[in-house]
Amino acid sequence: MSASASAVKSSAVMYWLCRGVFLEAVRRREISVVFLFMGLFIVGAITARFVGAESNAAAAFIQNLGLSLAWILSMIVTVLLAGRQFPDELEQRSIYPLLAKPVARRQYILGKWLATWLAGTATVMALNLLALLASPWPAGVSVSLLVQVFFLEMAALSMAAAISIALSIRLPKAMAIVIAFLVIFAGSALINIIRSLFVLNPLQSAIEWITNYIPGFSRLDLVNNFSAGEPGLAGYDFIIRIGYGAIVSLFALGVAMMLLERKPL
Repeated sequence: MSASASAVKSSAVMYWLCRGVFLEAVRRREISVVFLFMGLFIVGAITARFVGAESNAAAAFIQNLGLSLAWILSMIVTVLLAGRQFPDELEQRSIYPLLAKPVARRQYILGKWLATWLAGTATVMALNLLALLASPWPAGVSVSLLVQVFFLEMAALSMAAAISIALSIRLPKAMAIVIAFLVIFAGSALINIIRSLFVLNPLQSAIEWITNYIPGFSRLDLVNNFSAGEPGLAGYDFIIRIGYGAIVSLFALGVAMMLLERKPL
């Protein structure tokens, strides 16, 4: 098969895998619930503006609440979508005809990751837009930092999708989703708790080294920085954070591919 024909085939595989995930996302109730929560925020934000609660501190609080809600809800959508792909298809036995088409297992992983990442990205962008339109704007916020916030959120969603898929191949669906949520929303707290248990312990250095490899999603969440009126990140700092998200995503995808290759189906 020529290189061009192989590229066309790979693109077609990715398209159909992405299409399936997007159709599933639209049919599930989570999307409706997510936009319901955002709708409640919009009503509250508009009400606050109507009654005149537009001091700079109040504006910053409302905008921070909306953007934080958008980040959390989009993470939930991404993890639920990614963590269900392989277990549900294995349970429904729909994965067998898919891999027999033939679709390489690495293509399956990449397709599912790309689809869930794009679904999460579409969700966070839509929710961020709604939050920004409904919220009052505090004085002194940095538009350049806001753009960086969006790109770092995309990197974080990429990590979340890759990690959830990798966990779901080895673990039961519910456990994989719960662990992914713990890493995303409580990773920094868990690291601090684990390290505090080994202070002045002979294993302290080893524990610190191990916990350094727990993905830190807080490094990619700059919503509080934006609402506080901080300036945009320096170019090298922004690139390092984007690179961190890319490296973690690639590592998790590599693990997922290895696990699926070794899994008997």
